[in-house]
This record gives sequence, structure tokens and C-alpha cells, in this order.
Amino acid sequence: MILPILFVYVATRAFWWATSEPWFWDTLVWMDIVKVAMWVPASILMVKAIRGGTWRDTLGDLGLTSPQWRGTRLALAATVPMAAMMLTSERVQFHPESLLGAALLGPMAEEVLYRGFLFQQLWHRARWPVWAAALVSALMFALAHHPNLFETLAVGLRFGDLGDRLAVLGPRTGVTVAGGCLFAWVTWRWRSLWPAIALHGAINFWWDLAPNSSGSLVAGTTQGIALGLIVVLTWRLTSARSVRLSDQTLDRDASSPPASPPAR
Repeated sequence: MILPILFVYVATRAFWWATSEPWFWDTLVWMDIVKVAMWVPASILMVKAIRGGTWRDTLGDLGLTSPQWRGTRLALAATVPMAAMMLTSERVQFHPESLLGAALLGPMAEEVLYRGFLFQQLWHRARWPVWAAALVSALMFALAHHPNLFETLAVGLRFGDLGDRLAVLGPRTGVTVAGGCLFAWVTWRWRSLWPAIALHGAINFWWDLAPNSSGSLVAGTTQGIALGLIVVLTWRLTSARSVRLSDQTLDRDASSPPASPPAR
């Protein structure tokens, strides 16, 4: 199923082109506003074109009609240990505009495009295995965070220093891919996009408050605790019989939204 992948690639490149223009207000919050404006309506219209049906059905395909407040609250609470990063940060900052973009607008746009649209289309519509759909959506998610990735690799091949460039890009890209896979897994387990949006936003929130703690032992430890909590608790809370059998009982034809919560 090449169409959803191509659509997401074009949407990603169009965003970087738009925000690289000289006339653009180069601030993070404006970048996230543009991201929402470009990606959210486009994703909705693309699903509508593919699926047909009502607008509610379209939003259901994106995982936006299944609130799953328990999963959303869990995602927010699981990241509280990351508050300890502020103890090791050289400075703690609070910029409402930055937090608006990092913790709300950016996660909303990215989750709608990469998990709500791409992951759901590959898993639900194309019937890919969950792991494959999650991995491809995570790779595209990583591309959005490294806009010059292909160009950097091509230059590395041209000048014979590809290994050095991969040594720099590899760890950062790997972390982004792992995060994308986690967000897709959370979306799949809860049958809703909202827990992934909340988790993504909460992680960004703590990193934005304590930006200088990156790489510290406390930062790595607390983030590991937070992610461990979300995995363990999500697994336990979504392992009811209806969820364990969801892949066997979930109606995957076009009449059923993929992200609707299973009956509990």
C-alpha cells in the first residue's frame, strides 16, 4: 500500500519546505501551528477520500472518536518521574508559547499523521502485521525529525564518510524510531489515538521544561522509568478478554473504524 506512505512523505517534505522559506516566522510555536494546519485537515480529507462514509467514521479511522480517558490519564501520570530532570538541569525554563507547541500542537499533528493516518491505514486497511505498520510509521516519523536525512546520507556516500555520519545520526534516529513504535503500540492497545497524543505531549513537556538535562543519568533513568510504566500498565489494563481477542473479533472491513475501543 504505497499511497498512504507517499502521502505522508509528501506532507512531511511540504512542511519542511514551507517552514524553511525566508518569510516564515522561524519560531517553534509557529512551526507547530503550520504543522497542525497542514497535516490534520489533510489527513482527515485523505481518510475521507479513501474510506467514504460519514465524517464521524473518518474521525474514527484516525482514532479520534474513542477518548479512552483511562489510557490518556495513564499516559500523563506515567511521565511524572521525568520531573526529576529539573533537579539536574542547569536552568528550568517556562515559556508558554514553546510549551503550547511542544506539548500540545506538535504532538497532536504528528500523532494524527503518523499514527492516526499512516499506522492505521497500513494495519487496518492494508492488513499489515502490527509490528510492520508500527515500524514503517516510526521510520517516516523519524524522517520528519531529520529533514536532511537522505541528503546527509547521499553526501556521506559521495565523500566516503558515511560511517561517521551514521555514527552521529544513528543514535538520534534510533531513539525517534523507538518512540514512534511505542506511540503506535499504545494506539493499537488502547484502540484510540488520545493516549498516544497525551504520552507524546507529556514527554515533550518535561523535556521542554528542563532542556539542559539531556544526556544526564537522571534524565535517562527517569525517562526509562516513565516508558516502563506506560508499557507495563498499558499491557495490564488492556489485557481484558475483549482486548486479547481483539485481532480475532475486530471487524476490519470498511464499515468499522479501526480505533474504536473494544467492548469492556
